[in-house]
Amino acid sequence: EVCARCAPEPGLRAVVFNRVPKCGSTTLEHIIRNQSRRCGFQFRRSHDYVNCSISEGEQRRFARLITDLASRRRVLYDRHLHFVDFAQLGSNSLRPVYINMLREPLSMQVSAFYF
Repeated sequence: EVCARCAPEPGLRAVVFNRVPKCGSTTLEHIIRNQSRRCGFQFRRSHDYVNCSISEGEQRRFARLITDLASRRRVLYDRHLHFVDFAQLGSNSLRPVYINMLREPLSMQVSAFYF
């Protein structure tokens, strides 16, 4: 059963968690995973950690993937990826919300050095 506070906002079907390295995204992923079970949305994570900047053809494939996932059930998709403008690609039916988690730059560099 979906809790009342987790009731979906009308029209919001997709959220893209645009991962930024060394900013606590693994911790946020654990929180999102737990909330997806509790609140009834699907959580999907890409395993492509290298290709942040993608071609227009790859952007179209990404937009189709997100649209397909969101057509079945609300989705939060997690990937290291630069912004993809769904409107520019001609998607009138879906405009995902993008979220990021950032960190103070010096702390981020220290974390990258030690881990």
